[in-house]
Amino acid sequence: MITKAPVLVVTFCLCLVWAASAAINPDPSLRVIQFCIEEPFSALFSFLLVLTNLYLYRELNKAALTTRDEDYPYIYCWKLQVYFWTWSYIWSTLFHIHENKLTERMDYFGAVIGKLILIKNSVLTFKLY
Repeated sequence: MITKAPVLVVTFCLCLVWAASAAINPDPSLRVIQFCIEEPFSALFSFLLVLTNLYLYRELNKAALTTRDEDYPYIYCWKLQVYFWTWSYIWSTLFHIHENKLTERMDYFGAVIGKLILIKNSVLTFKLY
């Protein structure tokens, strides 16, 4: 069984850090770090989401190795979703570090593809039960 506690703790901590950063720096155009990072907190959150997705992928692999195929019939779909969300968050991190046309388009393309895969996986799981 996949434990959701670490993912929930990371998500809760991200929300706390975001709220604290908004309270400290209400002006998002103010540069906090002078090393050409345009949106440092957004880049940090996107990178933390990359780490969260990599953790989830590791947990999915553990679940696939320790259980039967009947227990997780659509695990390959969820692995594909985690793969695309990780790819999307990597591009999101790059977009928030330095904005240009390529990183903007890849960020938005990854988000749209991730949402479509999420909808497909939700429909497949719903049909299963």
